[in-house]
Amino acid sequence: LGGILHESGDLAEGRKNVRLSLTLFLEHGTPMNLSICHCHLAMIALKLGDVSAAETEAQSSIHYANQDDYRRGKQMGKLLLAEVAAHKGENAEAVALATESLNEFEKMGIVEGLNFEFAGRIHRLVGDWDSPQRYKRSTRFSHLFSRPSRGACSSSKTQKFKVLAKRSRNSHRALW
Repeated sequence: LGGILHESGDLAEGRKNVRLSLTLFLEHGTPMNLSICHCHLAMIALKLGDVSAAETEAQSSIHYANQDDYRRGKQMGKLLLAEVAAHKGENAEAVALATESLNEFEKMGIVEGLNFEFAGRIHRLVGDWDSPQRYKRSTRFSHLFSRPSRGACSSSKTQKFKVLAKRSRNSHRALW
């Protein structure tokens, strides 16, 4: 729930719920669960502009991912550290980490928009305006998530997505 909340813009509630999950997973979870929680906390810290906290959380995410050989978590942690490096002006390190992470994701057969979103943002932060174009393939489904201009939805696909998203939000509220 915390991930959904922060990704939809409610950073305070998202962080609160991720921290609750982290507390529960420390007692009853796996290193993978802990890696995912720290990953979300790093994302939230970046959105809040707290680069230092993001770095600490990304390192924790990688630490727990290594304990479980959670390869996806290791690579997401690297992408987070790449963005941290970009914010700190460590451009070469940022690009190297992002490139390494994307290559590893590709070897695992994981091609997700979130990864390309991070990579594109990292390249823009370091002033590399051409490289994000390499990630254009990740936007092939973005039209399904676009916001219609004022008024009714512009397509039936967008309408279906909005209905599903609303149902999802309502079902999560019912759980808590």
